Amino acid sequence: MKKTGGHLLVVGGFTEGGDVIAYDPAGAGRDQVRRVYPRAAFHKVWRVNKRGLAYLIGPALPRRFAVGVPVADLWSKPVKRAALKLDDPEHRSQLLYGESVTALEAKGDWVRVRAEEQESFLPAGAWQGYPGWLKASDLKAAEPARADAVVRVRQALLHRGADILTLSVGTRLARVSESGGTSLVRLLDATLAEIATDALYIPPALPTAASRAEIIRTAELFLGTSYYWGGRSGVQSDPRAGVDCSGLVSLAYRIHGRDVPRDSHEQKLHGRAVRGAELLVGDLVFLTDDETSERVTHVLIFTGGDGLIESRKSSGRVLRTTFLERFGRPLAGIETGDVVRDISFSKPRRRRVFFGSYF
Repeated sequence: MKKTGGHLLVVGGFTEGGDVIAYDPAGAGRDQVRRVYPRAAFHKVWRVNKRGLAYLIGPALPRRFAVGVPVADLWSKPVKRAALKLDDPEHRSQLLYGESVTALEAKGDWVRVRAEEQESFLPAGAWQGYPGWLKASDLKAAEPARADAVVRVRQALLHRGADILTLSVGTRLARVSESGGTSLVRLLDATLAEIATDALYIPPALPTAASRAEIIRTAELFLGTSYYWGGRSGVQSDPRAGVDCSGLVSLAYRIHGRDVPRDSHEQKLHGRAVRGAELLVGDLVFLTDDETSERVTHVLIFTGGDGLIESRKSSGRVLRTTFLERFGRPLAGIETGDVVRDISFSKPRRRRVFFGSYF
C-alpha cells in the first residue's frame, strides 16, 4: 500500500549524540530499513505533528527507572490532587532528577515504586527503598551516569540549547568538563548541558570538617521557607512549599555525599548514638512523639554551641532555635534519653530527646 492511516517503526536505540536509531519499514529496500533520524526532526514528526504514541517493549516489572523531571512527588495513593496542601499526610516524599527507583506495579498513569535513595525500615527488620506512587510521566527508562558532583545552591539553572531546567539542591550530576566558570554535565538522555561551576559541589571521599560546615550551609538555604509535609526539594511548583524536618536533613546530607533514610524515626535508627558532650556541628537531635513513645517524629540539626536548625511544623517554617528556647534548658543540662518539655507548642508537650551522628 502506498498510503495508510498510520505508521509504525521500531526504535532500536540512540547514537552518542542522542539521535534516534530506527528500523523503518518505509525504507526503499532491505538495506535502508535501518535509519538514523536527527532527534529534533524525529521529535517534530512524532510529538508535534502526530500524537506521540509509543509501545514500550521491555522486561516485566519490577524494573529500575530514573526520575526524569527536576522534582517528582511521591504519594501514598495514585489520586490526582486539585490543589496543593502543605499538610497533606498522603504526600510521602519528593525525588530529584536522576534518582533511582524500582517500579513494582503500573496502574493507569501511575507507577508504584521504591525510592532506592531514600531508605525505610520494615517491621520485619529489613531496610528497603521508600515506597509510594509516582506519575509515570516523571520517569525515564535510563540508568543514571555515575555522578561526581551535586547541586549546592537551592535552585540551579541547567542550559541545554534553548531549553532551561531548574534543578534542586541535592541533585547529583555527572560532570564531563569545566572551563571558564561553566561545567558540562551529562543528562539521562546522554545529551550535554551547561551549569555554573560554582553551583556544584564535589563531595570528599571521606568526611572532613568542611563536610559538617556544608551540611549547615545547605540547611540554611531553606531558612524562612514554609513547612511542607513530605517536602524534600528546593524546586517547588508552588512558592509556598518548602521542606519537612527529615526532608531538610536528607537534602543537607546529600551535599556531604550520604543518603540517609527518609523519615526521622529511621534516621535515628540508622545513625550512631552519641552523648550530649559528643555532639558536633551537623549531628542530629531527635524527638519522640511523647514521653512514653519510642516513635521519633521530629529531627533537628545541631549547629554548634546551643544552636539548632529545623523545619518546625508548629511554627510552619524552617528556622533557627536553641536548646534553651525549645526546651527551657541549654544543651549542657540535657542528656540523650532525657524527657524534655517542648515549649515550642502553645500547650507544651513532654517528649524524649536523643542525639545521633552519621560521622
